[in-house]
Amino acid sequence: MEKYSEISLDEKQALQKKEGNGHKKSIGILTFHYVDNYGAVLQAWALREVINRFPDCIADIINYVPPGYVIYPYESTEIGVNKMIKKRKRYEEFLRTYCGVDSPIVHKVIGNKYDFYCVGSDQVWNFDFRENQNQEYLFPNLDDKAIRFSYAASIKGKSIKEKDIFYQHLSRFKMISLREHSFLSEMQNYCKQKIVQVLDPTLLLTAEDYNPLVCLDKLIEDKFIFFFIYPIGDAIREYVPFVNTLARKYHLKILHTCFDAPDYMFVNNAGCVMYEGINEFLWYMKHAEIVVTTSYHGMIFSLVFQRPFYLFIREAGKERLLELTELLGLQDRVVTNYIPANRLSDDINYKSVNKILNRERKRSNMFLKSVMDLNSDYE
Repeated sequence: MEKYSEISLDEKQALQKKEGNGHKKSIGILTFHYVDNYGAVLQAWALREVINRFPDCIADIINYVPPGYVIYPYESTEIGVNKMIKKRKRYEEFLRTYCGVDSPIVHKVIGNKYDFYCVGSDQVWNFDFRENQNQEYLFPNLDDKAIRFSYAASIKGKSIKEKDIFYQHLSRFKMISLREHSFLSEMQNYCKQKIVQVLDPTLLLTAEDYNPLVCLDKLIEDKFIFFFIYPIGDAIREYVPFVNTLARKYHLKILHTCFDAPDYMFVNNAGCVMYEGINEFLWYMKHAEIVVTTSYHGMIFSLVFQRPFYLFIREAGKERLLELTELLGLQDRVVTNYIPANRLSDDINYKSVNKILNRERKRSNMFLKSVMDLNSDYE
């Protein structure tokens, strides 16, 4: 691991100067590191980690939080609020310890402090999000000389029709990459630079890279299914019979993220883990016998830890899920209707999956190296 990864940019540069290393390229990353979402925090960690492993590069996560942004509790009760407070403390500890986020919060990204400014990954160009109402994720307030690029930026819904916004800002970017291939063609109409598709940053790393983040404690003795699902509430009921079928067939407990689910909803209910921290989340992903999820990053970390998984696809955000299953030849993991117990299969050809991922990792890393002038052979 990069030896400077857990200190601030100013401290790193001072230490390097003292060691005689000379100037290193500094990269400021603007993303959704602060939200209440395991995948969002881990994609921020992963992108910073990947860039910091490149020679002569130092990446920081810019501690930008939109003005007035509030984390809402899942349950409007005293117990629910207290649980959320504890969860947020775990998130903030993870951001300080592993992501180097210890600088004061800023509500606008200005100036030209870094050699490069990177926006991404996640849905940073989804204007339906309350996180993006002021378009800060297009770097509107940076110095004109600042070098901007996107890594695996994601768009959703009607946001792609905001052509005036994209026309105005994308021309100032050195290079642009998106996470989903579905939007390349239309977005290409808004700028002269060639736009490419790259992997979500969480997929640039392997289980070996994530293992140092995994909680060291054994969190459950029994073998279990991890039912990791967004949204929560009544929408989960359509997926429950399938999860219960799995639990009965394989004699597994069910750990889930359904904070308001009654005990009787699941057979072999082992409880809700929605209030756990990042390290605990990774433990559940790594040690689950089976993962059932609606989440993009739930699928990704099943891939990272090479777990058997089943995927339900909701209409919202379906593009990224369908594209990834198609890329990896895993369309059979998508549950579209009732599957009899005798037709359930844990067999995933991870040898084939890893071959494809290694190819895509190489291509995605070459994009990053090219945009930061670390090589010149990217096409």
